[in-house]
Amino acid sequence: MFNRYFNRNPSVELVENYVNAHTKIFNTNTFSKEINFQKIINLNLDVEAIEYVLRLFKNQNSLSCKHKVLSYLMEARSENFTVFHNPKPKPSYKFVLELSYHGIRSIWKLCYGLILCIRHKWFLTL
Repeated sequence: MFNRYFNRNPSVELVENYVNAHTKIFNTNTFSKEINFQKIINLNLDVEAIEYVLRLFKNQNSLSCKHKVLSYLMEARSENFTVFHNPKPKPSYKFVLELSYHGIRSIWKLCYGLILCIRHKWFLTL
């Protein structure tokens, strides 16, 4: 799942922290098995699009929880600072172009996520 979000391999320490956090969260909370994670990985589906749609329809789902834990752990490490923050100022036209790109990308992810969730019948569990 890490590779799908950040396009690189996680560090060993990050994997250990994620496993510890995952076992604590998922052993104390009861999340339904609404998503088959192995199916997402095996079929090479867009995890980000599926998570986006599930978050809109059911805020407390296991995929969103996994994404939040992973993001919090990544953000806390200093070597990942540039992933979450751009230290260089940008001209306003680049900002507008980038904002437009991400707006269109979000609409695409929402539509694609809806198609994937309907195709794999994940809306039946919401």
